Amino acid sequence: MPFALALTLELTWLSLEQRAELEAYGARNATRRDNVVDISRYLPERPLRHPFIERPPAPSAPRWTWAPVFGVALASLALLLLSFTKPDLPTGEYLTGTGEHRTIPLADGSRIAMNTQTRLRVRYSPHGRDIELIEGEALFWVARDPLRPFRVHARRTIVEALGTQFSIYLGNSGTKIAVTQGRVKVFENLNPTPVILDPNGLLWTDTVTLEASQSPEGLVVSAGHEARISRDSFTDFEVETRRVELDELERRLAWVNGNLFFKGETLGEAVDEFNRYNWRKLKVTDPVIHDLQLGGEFETTNVDGFIEALNKLYGIGAMSLGDPGSREPTIELRHRPTGPP
Repeated sequence: MPFALALTLELTWLSLEQRAELEAYGARNATRRDNVVDISRYLPERPLRHPFIERPPAPSAPRWTWAPVFGVALASLALLLLSFTKPDLPTGEYLTGTGEHRTIPLADGSRIAMNTQTRLRVRYSPHGRDIELIEGEALFWVARDPLRPFRVHARRTIVEALGTQFSIYLGNSGTKIAVTQGRVKVFENLNPTPVILDPNGLLWTDTVTLEASQSPEGLVVSAGHEARISRDSFTDFEVETRRVELDELERRLAWVNGNLFFKGETLGEAVDEFNRYNWRKLKVTDPVIHDLQLGGEFETTNVDGFIEALNKLYGIGAMSLGDPGSREPTIELRHRPTGPP
């Protein structure tokens, strides 16, 4: 942000007393050249807020007449009817820790299931329902509302629901979208530069202000399909799609119930999944067992149970590395020569 604009925004929120103190400080240090800026030309016409200690003068005893009382009654009735016809629209930030799952019910009847280490922001307006998925993975059940499109902003991608259920995973290699019901439309966020909307620091792209009639053209992805978008911002925006069997989608979404389901994944891939949910990190250094294909269902946070199954079925042992009391202790998986092949 340019210095002049940043300084003007900061000065706008000063009270009268704070502004006077800052001006006095500048006058006392006018001869100094380091870290002293003449703020007079950056001050707004008037402050936008007043100090909390200011009190308005005590009003005189009110003289009630029927007209004001009747007006107040009508206004109260209108507000009461509005509260029943239009529910509160949620706006806020939500996050989950390592190994945590969380489901957020939204005011329109939609729901969001958040996987481990996920952060997102919700912003509802009369014209749209916009979710910013900042990191992690989430599953969306979208309630139908033709007048307010439901859009998820994920990196350089926007996913618009067309009455559906879908998941989005922000992985290291890119964004992965799986549709389990209905359809979604996938298109590029043409303006990924964030703008400041309020003093609480929430950042949103200009795309959230799109009207329903201005929805860009995009690729429609139907249920039973997966879409992938590369994370490389230097390449053209390309969406790769493929057909996914129902049982594979169910296995991929087993985290909703706190489970991991493997069917042919390698040990290295399974370890990467377990490390998303646990502070204790697994490590495979032996190339002999790295590509070993696994099968089975495990609890996301039950590292010991996973190690026990590897030891029993494949003769793989575990050894702790480094300080056991460290924040992220490492467990190395090794093949025992005396174990079964």
